[in-house]
Amino acid sequence: MGINSKNPLIYIVDDDTSFRKMIVAFLHQNRLSYVKQFSSGEEMLEQFATNPPSIVVQDFDLGPGKLTGLEILKKARELKQNIDFIFLSCQSNINVAVDIIKNGAYDYVIKDDSAQDNLLNRIKRLIFQVRLIRSQKALRRALLLFFAVVIVTVIICYLVGLRVHMLNPKMPAGFS
Repeated sequence: MGINSKNPLIYIVDDDTSFRKMIVAFLHQNRLSYVKQFSSGEEMLEQFATNPPSIVVQDFDLGPGKLTGLEILKKARELKQNIDFIFLSCQSNINVAVDIIKNGAYDYVIKDDSAQDNLLNRIKRLIFQVRLIRSQKALRRALLLFFAVVIVTVIICYLVGLRVHMLNPKMPAGFS
């Protein structure tokens, strides 16, 4: 998950120009303004290597003679592993959705009346999960640093106590 949590770069890939523009406008209205749109997977893959997105919102069927969404997902995974794909498609076949998820997509949203809201919820959830993971990693690093400092402090105190004991044998070892 390589998400910039403030304003992630989102690629929208859909052959339906009006639907694609509607999604882009909806995301802009919801403060997700770093969005690029593509009409084909081939077009998106050309940009992918030089300017990888955080999230790809991908249609499954991009028309005859074009790569399918699943093929694009697989090709993109070969280039960069930590990109999250959310499929947004008219395909309501559960087998298609299961296959896409098995191949590494984050989620699958059906294009219907609530598609925009469902997509926005998925994107927000994904951003939240990435923030949470980053926070957990930062907390783990802070705890490791804290315990390292405690251990070093205990060792130094022990060694200082031994030195004091060597200078004053009447004092018990480990006490200063």
